[in-house]
Amino acid sequence: MKRSHIFLFWTLIILTTLSIIGVYVWRLWDLKFATEPGAFGTFGDYIGGALGAFTGLLSVIFLYFTYSKQLEIYSEQKRQTEQQQFEQTFFHLLDNFINLREHLKNEEERSEGLAYLHSVRLLIEKDIDRVCKEKDSFNVLNNVATRNKIEEVYKTAFISESDQLGHYFRSLYHLLKYIEEHCPKDVKKKMYFDLVQAQMNTDELYLTCLNGISSYGRKKLRPLLNDSSFLENLAIDENESIRQLVYFFYPKTKQKDPNGVRKNVILVSGTEGTRKGELAKILISEHLPARVTSIQAMLIRANKSPYELIKGCDTLKYILETTMDPDDIYVVNCSFCELQKDGRDERIPSTVYENINPVAVIYLHSPIDYLIHSVKHDDKVSLDEERARLYQQDEENAALEYAGMKEIPLYKFDTKDMPKVVDKIRGIVAAFD
Repeated sequence: MKRSHIFLFWTLIILTTLSIIGVYVWRLWDLKFATEPGAFGTFGDYIGGALGAFTGLLSVIFLYFTYSKQLEIYSEQKRQTEQQQFEQTFFHLLDNFINLREHLKNEEERSEGLAYLHSVRLLIEKDIDRVCKEKDSFNVLNNVATRNKIEEVYKTAFISESDQLGHYFRSLYHLLKYIEEHCPKDVKKKMYFDLVQAQMNTDELYLTCLNGISSYGRKKLRPLLNDSSFLENLAIDENESIRQLVYFFYPKTKQKDPNGVRKNVILVSGTEGTRKGELAKILISEHLPARVTSIQAMLIRANKSPYELIKGCDTLKYILETTMDPDDIYVVNCSFCELQKDGRDERIPSTVYENINPVAVIYLHSPIDYLIHSVKHDDKVSLDEERARLYQQDEENAALEYAGMKEIPLYKFDTKDMPKVVDKIRGIVAAFD
């Protein structure tokens, strides 16, 4: 039993006892003190009956707590049993998959296992690169055309090796399907998908990517690969074509830095009047597993002025690089342009943010009249509509350029759509490992 429950239990006992005696004294105060033994018996019956009812109620309450604890123990035992049964079958299927791979072979080239899969990749890699380098191959409007060209190239290898590759990919599909359908609900599936991925080299992932794009795996295998971010290590392959294919046909794949640096920052940008402070309060109230802060707050903690970002850009850069823990997730309110007292805006040097590792930029856009009112009220700066629009456009362009430089997505929202902004940030945070 928790200490708080024990304290509550004894408090109730003491208060109830005092209340019962107090009521008895209150009602019988004007009577003479008892001189006969029978009177004390009556008093004892009263105390016993009153306390008996109370202790009976406590017995029921403690019986309920005992029953709840037994249910928790049973549920935990059941969970552990389910996980053990799942893992037993999972590792059996994984062993079968690895054993199958070792016995893949090409009799003519006398290659087998991983060497065999490497030879299949070499057979089609140049043609795949050629398709990917065609103009507008990765334009959304050309999605079907690019997919068909990829399939045409892939078929040249698959048809001639269908007895080997077909068996291999069917085994992989059923292994991943088993994880998806039978992994216990309170256990992270990602761990088991990653275990399978860890047993596969780059050639295997390369061919798996193409198989999922083709008609052989498009309906069944591709959804499993996409939802589990199975190809995330292939997304940093030295082959540019396969990286583009992963991000184009498997959009849920997590982006990883080729140097192994974890992307752990969500930047929230926008001009004054975009309700970034209100957004921060909402995120903090939701207790997200992320640190919510701003560059102004960082400067204040360092005893620096939060109102002159450009003059203090070297200090800000140092703070960002030295105080942000790579093991934490951050949501940082920032600006890419600083409004001057004369109404001009000046871009903050891009070097300030160059050494942090953002995963996305959230850009907030406010109505012009709200922007004009905000800077006049908070910054004592008067802007006409033309000047305000230019300031807003400069901030957006700078945010776009930074997102392009870091090769990360930029999501644009109107300030009136604050619930959508919160949902997007919540989703990004939830996607972190």
